[in-house]
Amino acid sequence: MLDNMSHTYVKLPVHGDLEHFLFLSIASYLCWKRGFTFLDGSGFAFKHKCPGIPDIYVKYPMKVKDEFGTRRYDQYAVIEIETHANTKDTQKKISQFESQAQNVKLCIVPMNKFDAWKERQIKKGKDFESDLCWYSEFIDAWLPQSEVN
Repeated sequence: MLDNMSHTYVKLPVHGDLEHFLFLSIASYLCWKRGFTFLDGSGFAFKHKCPGIPDIYVKYPMKVKDEFGTRRYDQYAVIEIETHANTKDTQKKISQFESQAQNVKLCIVPMNKFDAWKERQIKKGKDFESDLCWYSEFIDAWLPQSEVN
């Protein structure tokens, strides 16, 4: 029964600092708004014998059109929030998650690039009413998109 409710129930593992938890919460909310189904990150780690547990593990519907017609399938994604990302940490995440399961999309959200992105957006004339809206817009750009109408 929990599986049927998993799209409305978000379990946020508390780890890292408050800033990391805030970004994790925003990313989870955006995934929920897209209708993604939340899966157990520890289950992913166990299934793929992965040394780390992902911040967010989701599945979402996809659609592909080719010469055989239209096919629908479930795409799985691991979403990692890197508050203070650097090349070494990013490579570690890639080796932890991407090589373990080839059918799982890896999305790393590099929050250390937020300030530079925000400055570019301000120069383009964009303005949001609060820091939460700015964070939400930035994180949203890094999350996977469902391709089903």
